[in-house]
Amino acid sequence: MNRSPHSGRSWIPWLFVAFFGVVLVANGIMVWVGYVSWTGLVTDRAYEQGLRYEQVLQQAERQRALGWRVEVEAAARGAGAGRVTVTVRERDGRPINGARVAVHFVRPTATGNDFQLQLAPVGDGRYQADFALPLEGLWDLHLDVRRGGDRFLQVRRVMLR
Repeated sequence: MNRSPHSGRSWIPWLFVAFFGVVLVANGIMVWVGYVSWTGLVTDRAYEQGLRYEQVLQQAERQRALGWRVEVEAAARGAGAGRVTVTVRERDGRPINGARVAVHFVRPTATGNDFQLQLAPVGDGRYQADFALPLEGLWDLHLDVRRGGDRFLQVRRVMLR
């Protein structure tokens, strides 16, 4: 019997071909899933915010020095309606009246449904507004509270159903 030392091993290169074929198919599937499920959301001016990083840190320090305590209640009230209430207090618990309070509702998972509200004062440091809820689910509430030259910014995530 005259057998070559390499006979029976001709299938080994095909193992490599099969391995890389499986990798290519898996990568192709992941690219396709990523493409069809991409919401189109991008970071909101991340480069510009990076350039202004020192200003962001200064604003955070000024806000910390204010010592304001802010509470947010947002709830759907049925039939696509809701109400948001923001309570603003000084460090010592005294209510802050005479502020301008705005809430920007941002849908973190999709674009096209965001909206902004100016809240009306209802007394005792509370500000309130009713809203029409375009979609149930997660929302990011971007709070902007201003009184004179003071400003308080915060983002809260809420579930509205």
